[in-house]
Amino acid sequence: MDLWKQFLSAQTKTGIPVHFEWTLGKKSPILKSIDKAAKTAAGHPGTDTDRGYRPGSIARSMIKGAAARFPAEGQTNAIRPYRKTLAVKGEEKIRFDTFAEETGLYIASFYAFASRELASKLHRGNGYRVRFNDNAKYPQILEVVSDIPLPRNEKIGQAPDQT
Repeated sequence: MDLWKQFLSAQTKTGIPVHFEWTLGKKSPILKSIDKAAKTAAGHPGTDTDRGYRPGSIARSMIKGAAARFPAEGQTNAIRPYRKTLAVKGEEKIRFDTFAEETGLYIASFYAFASRELASKLHRGNGYRVRFNDNAKYPQILEVVSDIPLPRNEKIGQAPDQT
């Protein structure tokens, strides 16, 4: 269900018409190869696990207050995205909390921009180490360097428990 929602959302954003057609049997070589690939993928789940969709869940900032523009200087930071909105030029505005891995604390709430393709890899409430551009007036997330584990805390605006 989550993949259908993602597909329909992407289709709506791009405005590309899609036509679905049910075909009896697998008579053409392309349909045979698609069927074989689908059966192989179903039998051997890969490393591309979809962790982003959780029915009924919402993500909020762990920091009280509005998100500020990220002071991009080409750095790599640990972030926790909590909201994405469609922006201009085929990009999305990503709101995220920065996270200090050495202290286990959420530092501040910021926003930056990312391509739609990159934004689709940033799931709310998950942790990522990302690289930014060096334009503080128009901060952009350029790449996801790695996934990182984050502490979960139910109280917004407070540091995680130090146990």
